[in-house]
Amino acid sequence: MITFLCLLLGKTQVMGEIKIALKREMRTEGEHLVLEILQCRNITYKFKTPDHLPDLYVKLYVVNIATQKRIIKKKTRVCRHDREPSFNETFRFCMNPTGHSLQVTHMDAYTTKA
Repeated sequence: MITFLCLLLGKTQVMGEIKIALKREMRTEGEHLVLEILQCRNITYKFKTPDHLPDLYVKLYVVNIATQKRIIKKKTRVCRHDREPSFNETFRFCMNPTGHSLQVTHMDAYTTKA
């Protein structure tokens, strides 16, 4: 599954693809939602200089649909100086996915620093 996302960071628009795998597992301790962040590609971004390589990471939130509140927040490691990073990170949530949504965005560590 490939998800296309658009993210606005200040006046800079970051666009690209995040390849993810999403599945639901039944275990003895309950239902699990498993999200695997595989890689980002085709990142377009207004870099300060053409040779600037971003420090990308992926943020994800589990949102309660009824209240629109973010109830879980996770992020991948930062892949330094890479416009098409491979993350291959798995996140497991012990929860029933019904009534929840996922927000997945890619970020540049350089532009999010205060």
